Amino acid sequence: KRALDMLLTGQFVDAATALRDGLVSRVVPPADLDRETKALADHIAAQPPQQISSGKAMFRKHMEMTVEQAYAYATDFMAGALQREDAQAGIDAFVNKKPKPEWKGR
Repeated sequence: KRALDMLLTGQFVDAATALRDGLVSRVVPPADLDRETKALADHIAAQPPQQISSGKAMFRKHMEMTVEQAYAYATDFMAGALQREDAQAGIDAFVNKKPKPEWKGR
């Protein structure tokens, strides 16, 4: 609703308001932007590639669904994702306190 308000009125909001209203996921000081951006990119790149791709597709698909449909779709998606080899590698790494799982994209 806030984004629509900004679109229709042309009003800008400061970073704190954008964060509070969920328009952005994080706010960092300008001096830290490059470091924080790299850290976020590295974190995402360390995740299973198939999961990142599937997660992005799920997010886009959710935009076209009702809340009930989105919850049902997410439940099915997560149940299927847990069957993947990479999910099992991630669980194994967590349980056995390994520093990083070996993702295979399966």
